[in-house]
Amino acid sequence: MSWTDFKPFRPSLPTETEENIIDLLWDDVHALRSCSLTCRAWLPRSRLHLLYAIILRNREHLIALQDILEKYPARRLLVHSVTTAPKPRKSSPRSLIEVFLLALLMQLSNLRCWKISQTTTKVIKRREALSFHRTTLTRLRYSSIDELHLTSIRLASCTEFIRLILALPRLRKLYCDDLHLAAVGTGLDSLKDIASDRLTNLSILEVGCRLALPE
Repeated sequence: MSWTDFKPFRPSLPTETEENIIDLLWDDVHALRSCSLTCRAWLPRSRLHLLYAIILRNREHLIALQDILEKYPARRLLVHSVTTAPKPRKSSPRSLIEVFLLALLMQLSNLRCWKISQTTTKVIKRREALSFHRTTLTRLRYSSIDELHLTSIRLASCTEFIRLILALPRLRKLYCDDLHLAAVGTGLDSLKDIASDRLTNLSILEVGCRLALPE
């Protein structure tokens, strides 16, 4: 018997065990990507977790996601969370958020969580303050988002902040961390009255670090 008669030993685990291991890596994007590229049998389970919570850091990420969802429409149902966290000096959060809303929001019927983050501790310049167009807010009213995270971003005014919150009729959880407001805005009292009536279903409300207004 020659060495060519021996077949290489390929250890294998039960499919259920392999899937349970991959499930433990649900929040480790790099590990999930490695799993999806290591074994063809691991791809479906890895992809399930990779699409569950998506992070968009630049326009290229957005275009790639659009291409995938256009080619495989059924995968839109797998997306439950989207984070728009542009890399510093790569793209402004305003442009990325606006493109995301117009191109993807209405396609993701199972989207529950939306996170907006600057991914930098540097205070956002006044000219980069976010101000949502009325059309954008109208689109938000038809979304299924019930959880919103705002981290290290600058909104144009307190009025803008309240309008954003009111544009999400299904909102149940609101988290704000290091939120900066460029101005108080006008019509704040009336909007506060509306907010007190519309946001009675909030089960979690956290405003962390600071809510910074200019002196």
